[in-house]
Amino acid sequence: MGERMSRYGALRALPRVAKCLAENLRLPPPAARLTGREAFVGLGSLLALALLVFGRYVVEGGFHSDDWSIAAGYALASEPRYPEIVSLLAEINGGRPLLSVFAPLPHVLFGLRPGLHIANAITLGVLVSLLLYVLLRTVGLRRRDAGAFAVLAFLFPWSDATRFWPTAGVTNLAICFFLLGSIVAIRGLSRRGRSAAALHAGAVALYLMSALTYEVAAGAAMLSGVLYLTRAPWQAVRIRWLVDAVAVGIAIGYSAVVTSSVRYVPSVPYKLKVGPQDACEAMSVLVSSFVPVRLATPVVQVAVFGAIVTALTFLARRRLRSHLDEVRPWLVTGALGATWLIGGYAITLGSLHPLDPGANNRGNMFAALGFALLLYSLLMAVGILWGRGAWAPRAPALVLAAAALIAVGYVDRLQRDERLWLDAQSRQKAVLASLEQLGRPAAGSTIYAFGFPAHVATAVPVFAYSWDLDGAVKLLWDDSSLAAYPIHQRLRLICDEESVRPQGFGLGRENAASYPSALLVDVASGASFRPASQATCRAALARLEAGPWELRHTRSSCPLDDAARSVAASSRRSNALNTE
Repeated sequence: MGERMSRYGALRALPRVAKCLAENLRLPPPAARLTGREAFVGLGSLLALALLVFGRYVVEGGFHSDDWSIAAGYALASEPRYPEIVSLLAEINGGRPLLSVFAPLPHVLFGLRPGLHIANAITLGVLVSLLLYVLLRTVGLRRRDAGAFAVLAFLFPWSDATRFWPTAGVTNLAICFFLLGSIVAIRGLSRRGRSAAALHAGAVALYLMSALTYEVAAGAAMLSGVLYLTRAPWQAVRIRWLVDAVAVGIAIGYSAVVTSSVRYVPSVPYKLKVGPQDACEAMSVLVSSFVPVRLATPVVQVAVFGAIVTALTFLARRRLRSHLDEVRPWLVTGALGATWLIGGYAITLGSLHPLDPGANNRGNMFAALGFALLLYSLLMAVGILWGRGAWAPRAPALVLAAAALIAVGYVDRLQRDERLWLDAQSRQKAVLASLEQLGRPAAGSTIYAFGFPAHVATAVPVFAYSWDLDGAVKLLWDDSSLAAYPIHQRLRLICDEESVRPQGFGLGRENAASYPSALLVDVASGASFRPASQATCRAALARLEAGPWELRHTRSSCPLDDAARSVAASSRRSNALNTE
């Protein structure tokens, strides 16, 4: 009975605890309202930064992966082309119906000019950072701090696939819708009656558009109340928060059910299983922000993590209470960043992971905003707690200098990744040039291409999938009857009695070709074989070699986890020696 009463008492205390937390999340009102001129200057500054950092890639970069298939699907579709490609993508995208609408639009507008597609992806990244700036200014942050957040989010290198891969860049629209919805919702908190209801309805509609475009921000939308509490009391927030959570939850449920019919959707138990590992990887990303890429060894990362924890513990115990009022706004923005990280990773958990490189780091695209908030808030809190006496007035400038150094480190990482994507682009050109030298194949031919790497590094593709080389070859000869598949180490080609067929990695009998139409090509040497029988097919295969899956493996594991395993192994060895 006593245990039940204690539990009941704890439950009754929850509303009081929630109210206390809500009151401590309030930020001071904005010192100066955001103006149109300020937003325009912010846009110009971000565009200039984008040109400085990504200008070379806009000129020299190209298509990758889905870019090729969408480009070919639109260019070779029958009229009306746009509805046809939207219908085709709807079958592939499942529970992302709006992405099927938006993804072909750059191909409608820019055709087969990769530079414009890349510029579009980078511009959408600029728009995300601009909207983040507007949102943070709306909730009360100063220009200097909101600008630092926006720059760090834009340069965040662990999600740079959305800059280097045009199709991934389109998914930034989902974050734009979320941020627009958040801005509208915050503005609605100061209204009453029908005006407030209309504004929040508009915010919910934008959240739904975000979830049905690309669900990466849906978790944060369901946790929107944390953002609202920075500007309004619990009584004004709770109904709005409930509406957001229910509406977006239904959208995510719909998306998961529909998507599961076309591709794998991780189950909740599996998400919980991999959660600790992903949390370790996310911590590694945060720590790596403080470490130059050339020094980012596991030992250095563990040492930096230990130093950060030690410094924060010392400062919190010795100085937090006396500086709480000064530090509290940064604790609030840091908490908001942590909330966005949790919301973002709750969606991608089990399919994409924080340390995934190349095209797969798109799973961090929303987390980039959370990392920016958490990182800069951490710097500001440490600067306030550390700065005393004559150093106190200099703390903001020192924090900005530290943030600038982190941004420089981000650019260094971006340039490293850019070299990989440009290398992949160069190898694509070599593959297509080799195929073009063979002459135009007969209509209905199927090309199986050997002798080149599928990836230059982990998840940075040359041609690796059933759709990318296929789309590129269709465009090369402007012929939708052609088919082409890369043959790499994760595939094998089988010579049947009447046809040749690939096996593995999503390819099977539907990708087979009869002997008169099959063309086997060694891209490296330029040799080609058109087998007429099973025997000649096997003879040709004996002279061909599948390309490697990747030239460099760049997927790293969590150094904190590696360190823990190393300590555990050392402990086991020590115990074994003692028992002997």
